[in-house]
Amino acid sequence: GVVVENRQRVGNDRSICDPGALVYKLDSRVPSGFGPIRIVGGNRDHEGCGHGPRSIAPLDPGQGIRSGRVFVKMLGARGRVTEVSVTVR
Repeated sequence: GVVVENRQRVGNDRSICDPGALVYKLDSRVPSGFGPIRIVGGNRDHEGCGHGPRSIAPLDPGQGIRSGRVFVKMLGARGRVTEVSVTVR
């Protein structure tokens, strides 16, 4: 499965560097503790902003990412509201 989180600078995420649409890939065949949830996107070679290389993974308006047959595109944001489109092919 694919999950899209509206990642914002609130609560426990107050110090994140990049809000936006954060895309996860879920694989129920993988046992807990062995990585059944993986962030899609980001750059493993990038240092991020002090929270690891995936801290820059949320999509900005206009950006999109594919995970298998699913394409997620962030259309825009207004305040804490994020609009995305999800296409399955």
